Amino acid sequence: MSATRRVLLPALALWLLGVGVSLRWNLRTERERLDEAAREVGRAVVDEWTATWNWTRAVGGVWVDPEGLATPVQPDVEEAVLADGRALVRLDAPLVAADRAARGSGWGAATARIVSDRPVNLDDLADAWETAALARMRRGATEAVRLAEDEWGRPVVRYAAPLRVEAACLSCHPGERVGDVRGLVSVRVPADSIVAASAAHRRDVLGLHAALAILGGLLVVVIARARRSVEDLLRRHARELEARNRVLARAADTDPLTGLPNRRAAFRRLAELVRHPARRGRPMAFVLFDLDGFKAINDTHGHAAGDAVLRVTARLLRAACRPEDVVARVGGEEFLLVALGCGRAEGTAIAERVREGLAGSAVILPGGRAVRPTLSAGVAVLGGQDEDVDAALRQADEALYAAKDGGRDRVEVHGGGCGVAEEICALRGEACRYCPAGDLQPLPSAPGAVAEA
Repeated sequence: MSATRRVLLPALALWLLGVGVSLRWNLRTERERLDEAAREVGRAVVDEWTATWNWTRAVGGVWVDPEGLATPVQPDVEEAVLADGRALVRLDAPLVAADRAARGSGWGAATARIVSDRPVNLDDLADAWETAALARMRRGATEAVRLAEDEWGRPVVRYAAPLRVEAACLSCHPGERVGDVRGLVSVRVPADSIVAASAAHRRDVLGLHAALAILGGLLVVVIARARRSVEDLLRRHARELEARNRVLARAADTDPLTGLPNRRAAFRRLAELVRHPARRGRPMAFVLFDLDGFKAINDTHGHAAGDAVLRVTARLLRAACRPEDVVARVGGEEFLLVALGCGRAEGTAIAERVREGLAGSAVILPGGRAVRPTLSAGVAVLGGQDEDVDAALRQADEALYAAKDGGRDRVEVHGGGCGVAEEICALRGEACRYCPAGDLQPLPSAPGAVAEA
């Protein structure tokens, strides 16, 4: 896949994902708005119905001509005859509500009626939705709303509010408790207008997001094509920057005079090595080297001579260590060598070989002058289960001071003794039989060996 496609396809997918998320959110918001509109319509009808109910209750009912009622007159309804001979009947609040519901049964009119799952009149029996709403309200719900279709497929708002038992209701509904939810005020309102408005808004939302999806695709294509040339330029600059960073990283971790790792790099490598699984509980020999009389070499022969001695010492240390060992210049004339898997004897043998290699070398300076440097070394061992590198370095440093105090040009082991058998010392630079075969490389230890500055 080309670089352009690698940019184009994810960017296009991300854009379309964003458009899809926005579309879903807008459609959900529109649905919530439609539900809220339905809820408001239902509440308005219930509020008007409740006001009429309460007024009728407050005035003790209303007297009306039975000829104008939309519902049959009940046998137990109170009647009265006026002086002019007209007969009137008294309707209480439930009968007024029933008559209003019957009058609003035509399409386009809102209806409200009282229903229950335990009605006195079977005409007031709740249907399945009303029964479910009634159960929820008995559990604490305050209203129920639903957008549905009537038997002719026309949209309607169905809304229900709880009807609680009052003291005045107990005469008709003995056994009920005041405050219980006895039934519902069930409302049906034609929803043509709100559904049509919602559908129009949905179409607008869909059209807008379709346009956004197309526009986004075009923008991504244009940007991706324009990005090709910029991408090549950035790639070239990135390669140059990466190369410079590698140079800087090497320079930050390398002693420029000897080419050995510096103190920071050595300690970072030690922190990794001491906890590395490859260690597997093996000990580590810490050897600190310090050139004897280095200041005198600088003062007598100049700093060029001191630099030459440092470079020769660094070459000897490189030859004495294995790839997995740590060797570094950690001070002005101080060097560190850490050998993994080596104990006191092996560490001492390494230190002796480096010391003998330097003592047997002559650093030839410009003009033919020769310098024969020596060094002292301190050896300490970090146990296989120990990770205290600082303690091992302190012990090696103490052993180094002991070597200096003991006359210089010698190796001391922390805790006393050298740890090397006499026959090992007699090898004079041959491979140490106490180390794994081939781990140590022979050093140029023949008497009179010369190292050019």
